[in-house]
Amino acid sequence: MIPRYSRPEMARIWSDESRFSSWLQVEIAATEVLAEGGVVPREALAAIKAKARFEVARIDAIEKEVQHDVIAFVSNVAENVGPEGRWIHYGLTSSDVVDTALAMLMRDACALILEDLHALMVVVKERALEFKHTPMVGRTHGVHAEVMTFGLKLALWHAQLARDDRRLTRARETIAVGKLSGAVGTFSHLGPDVEAAVCARLGLRPAPIASQVLQRDQHAEVMTSLAIAAASSPGDLTAPVRRKPEAAGTIASWPLSCPPSASSSTLLSVVRPLSRLVSIAALTASVSSANARTRLAAASADCFRICSRCLTGLTAPLQDTRRRTNTARASS
Repeated sequence: MIPRYSRPEMARIWSDESRFSSWLQVEIAATEVLAEGGVVPREALAAIKAKARFEVARIDAIEKEVQHDVIAFVSNVAENVGPEGRWIHYGLTSSDVVDTALAMLMRDACALILEDLHALMVVVKERALEFKHTPMVGRTHGVHAEVMTFGLKLALWHAQLARDDRRLTRARETIAVGKLSGAVGTFSHLGPDVEAAVCARLGLRPAPIASQVLQRDQHAEVMTSLAIAAASSPGDLTAPVRRKPEAAGTIASWPLSCPPSASSSTLLSVVRPLSRLVSIAALTASVSSANARTRLAAASADCFRICSRCLTGLTAPLQDTRRRTNTARASS
């Protein structure tokens, strides 16, 4: 993932450290439930909770030997725990851990995106009211039509963001599911009661039904909602980029290209509003459509990072412009 398209908060969620930490949460939650059921010895659980840890470099080294990420992870944790480490991963298959942990990460990332979206909606609403009587040329088929107001354009954008909010909220609920039903979804080692108890500890719902993995249409719903949100965030404000930036007065004065940044290596004097955000929106759509050809977790991480960068890249400059406008009015 290109660093400039990723916020620190979102990058932390999709780091290797966070990924393995979520795997460990699933493993420990499962061990706790099995200990309560008398399957895992209590002393083994105590040792696991006290000593369980991992080192990313060590996991990578083991994976080069065994060619399996989960085996490498479990091996590293077990060697740190000691003899009691043999109870880690008891009755689980790899996807029980990986898919349940991925759902946790996607749920948390959705929550972060929604915080950004709500902050942006507040600012856009304020600006819509501020400019509700500011006239501008409306367009039909890309050419001048009748007079409208800039506030109306922003109000339309706010309505679109509200739909994004509903889509992302629904998608977050959709993805908040886990599974511990085994290699083919038949609960051959652990029962549905164990799955339900573990998912409850992790803040997830047990999947109504699963195979070896959680069904990917749930992940696709999240990624599609992200793509819509990121691609629509600049809304009609991207029009000046596609048409005549020099005629865009008020919009061009907003520092929405996320300074400090340069739009061109040749025309350094040219101001291109929203240039980076337009690129982010296009990149999000391409990443989302490519998820069928790439690893799901990697594609999900990229989508979340880009969408997050897009939303926050809009909110802060809008707030800054509002402050500068108020200062100018007060001084006059």
